[in-house]
Amino acid sequence: MTAMGKLRINICQVLVMCLAGAIAQVEIPTFLPTSDTTAKPTTLDTPLLNMWEDPTIIQGSLKSGNGTECLLYKLGLAVQITYETTDPKKFGFARFPLPSDTNVTGTCGTTNATLQFAFNNGTYNVSLFFINDDKQFEVSHAAVGWVFDPTNFPNASRKDESAVRVNTVGDLELFRAPLGQSYLCRSEDSKEMSVDVMLFFIDVQIQPFEVEGGKFGQPLECKKDMATTAVPTTMVPATTPATTAANTTFAPNTTSAMTTTAFPLYTTTVPGTTTSPPTHRGKWKIHSKNSTCLLADMAVRFEAHYKTKEGSNATAFVWFPTEATAVGSCSEQSSVIELRSDVSNLTIYFQAAADKKDWSTSSVVFSYRELPAFFIDTANPNLAHDIQTDIKLFMTSAGHSYKCDTELSVSLGDGVTLKISQLQVQAFDVQGDDFGPARRCPADLPPTPVPTMTPLCPHMPPPGKWAVKDARGSPCLLANMALQLRSHYTTPNNGTSVGCISVPTNAEATGICAQNKSELRLSFHAGQFNMTFTFSESNPNNGSKFSISQVSVEYLVNPIWFPSAQQVGARVEVTAPHMEIFEARVGQSYQCMTQTNITLNKDVSLFAQDVHLQPFSVSGYRFAKPYVCREDPAPKPWKADVVPMAVGCAIGAFVIVVALATYIVYRRKQKRMAGYSLLSTT
Repeated sequence: MTAMGKLRINICQVLVMCLAGAIAQVEIPTFLPTSDTTAKPTTLDTPLLNMWEDPTIIQGSLKSGNGTECLLYKLGLAVQITYETTDPKKFGFARFPLPSDTNVTGTCGTTNATLQFAFNNGTYNVSLFFINDDKQFEVSHAAVGWVFDPTNFPNASRKDESAVRVNTVGDLELFRAPLGQSYLCRSEDSKEMSVDVMLFFIDVQIQPFEVEGGKFGQPLECKKDMATTAVPTTMVPATTPATTAANTTFAPNTTSAMTTTAFPLYTTTVPGTTTSPPTHRGKWKIHSKNSTCLLADMAVRFEAHYKTKEGSNATAFVWFPTEATAVGSCSEQSSVIELRSDVSNLTIYFQAAADKKDWSTSSVVFSYRELPAFFIDTANPNLAHDIQTDIKLFMTSAGHSYKCDTELSVSLGDGVTLKISQLQVQAFDVQGDDFGPARRCPADLPPTPVPTMTPLCPHMPPPGKWAVKDARGSPCLLANMALQLRSHYTTPNNGTSVGCISVPTNAEATGICAQNKSELRLSFHAGQFNMTFTFSESNPNNGSKFSISQVSVEYLVNPIWFPSAQQVGARVEVTAPHMEIFEARVGQSYQCMTQTNITLNKDVSLFAQDVHLQPFSVSGYRFAKPYVCREDPAPKPWKADVVPMAVGCAIGAFVIVVALATYIVYRRKQKRMAGYSLLSTT
């Protein structure tokens, strides 16, 4: 590429970034990548960062013009880029975690702020743009810039060219939290910024507005941290490293790399670990009719946010005493245990299923007081708090106990979180004083290969709504359904795993409509995944029916959805012909809410749920009368007839009212006429 060509590319990139800055109404410094080889380290003879290397946790702050800290950050960040190679059949992947020597700059403002990361002499850049609406803040959009250098982008078709991606304002909605608070998320998270760029985050705490005293405000935890999964037992202090005062809003880098590294971004399962010392584990029993009816062994602690006398936010960490007194009761359908101590009380309600085959918790009640010994410098000494949460935990079979050594995090709301570890509990069918056979929690189980793909995949995505239009622009095929592709693949050392790819609701729909044949094609994730459903009409001259006769799937083995796959970058094509599924009469639609497994081959399956299809005889965007699949439960007769019965009653009542009104009017007229006749005769 000539020097003039490079100059044109860089000018275009600057124009794009200036446009993004105008939208966000913030000052954006020139930070675009350059393809000039002088800007790169001369000793770079290996990839900049390993594909699976974890990002360093970067922590620091920005300062405003008066020298006060105006933006606090702590996070690990990695960028993954999918790019075209010189081989048209293969894509390449480059992943760049932020190194410890990342240069951090940015701007502070009342309603807008920016945080910009640059490394490798500015060749690679990531910018996050924050906004607020006087109530809460969020990352509204981001920008990523890079150069297709041959070391980090081998076989790239755009060798040595610069690239930048700026997504639409409002698309990301990352790190959302109320003003005056900070956003906290220790768990790994990812966001698809554009069709070829993914952002990965880990161990995030950030506050871009209303920073007081250089300390993070009360953290708002992300939903992933609130789930009942293992989390670290210690909290990183909400402090920032010492920084040098700055005289301008455009703040210098004040980064200090922590000595610990982030959790792996591509970990699929985590072995259970004991996170609480044994001395904190208590053992309690509840008796009924001179026999033990409930056993509970566990270590419990709680974290509670509170206000100090100075008005700042703080967090107390308190272990539940093992000498707490246990009281409670048992019955065939419900049991309860209440643990009482001077610091706090914990009450757990258990409920058996109607058929008494399973049991779980039904609710948790927790109360505590802000004792100064634990709530240091509290503004409200001895203030009492009571919290009740309906929650299902520890679900297991009758006669069995539930066991979990891994620490579980249970959010109760109001800034209070219970941490339960070394747990074994049995609330029903206790024999003697011993626990029944234990069911282990998922977090305790080792990451072993699973022969079936269903348990490894998350819940089904929300259903998408798609339509294919004919040459006149009228819909000729309607399809509403939730879809998830599940594919076995080979990992190093000849292991196996399962990739789970949910079809997004914004997948692009195309297709064709013909007299006896129609097709629906769905394309998503920048064309890396494509699905084709072929509908055929049978017996067109004698009570014709339609069905799906063929399903084809084509996808790219991408490390985002296929972690540690041996064949990264390869394309897979699977076609299942001669099918007859989702069958209904032409002129009707097909409806099936029950989940259906469409097996394409021994390794690939497509799961469908909440299906509503009509490939022929479509009128507008409304489905015709549905044929409901046999797997869906039939509605009860009184429920099925309630609408027509109500309509019929309403019509009948209306007819009666009209008839009565007509009769009354008629009688009044008759009386008047009779009066007139009497007067005329006299």
